[in-house]
Amino acid sequence: MPEPTTFGRKPAPSLAKPPAPLEAHGLSPQAEAFRKTLKSDGTAAPSDFAHWRRTQQGRRVVFWIASILLLAPGVISFIVDMPFSLSLGLEVLGIAGNWWLRRERKRHLKEIATWDA
Repeated sequence: MPEPTTFGRKPAPSLAKPPAPLEAHGLSPQAEAFRKTLKSDGTAAPSDFAHWRRTQQGRRVVFWIASILLLAPGVISFIVDMPFSLSLGLEVLGIAGNWWLRRERKRHLKEIATWDA
């Protein structure tokens, strides 16, 4: 029976037998020792990094709220119908807030990159 035309695509792979179990691969003694330390159910113990990330949730919420509020301070002054001097002050505060927010995000990313338990 002729094979169907695939128009340049590779034909679907045939079902192959599953890979051999780990014991048949001949792991090194260090790998065997590490494999024995892993849980059989596949779940890992909670890490210190995960705990640290959970403690940072409040800070992340503040950053999200600040970034939303600092998107357009001019719109806020337009909606509230502020005088020009207050609107200008709000813009300056928005610029300073955005500078602070960028600096805190960089610091947070640096903490993640250099995190050590």
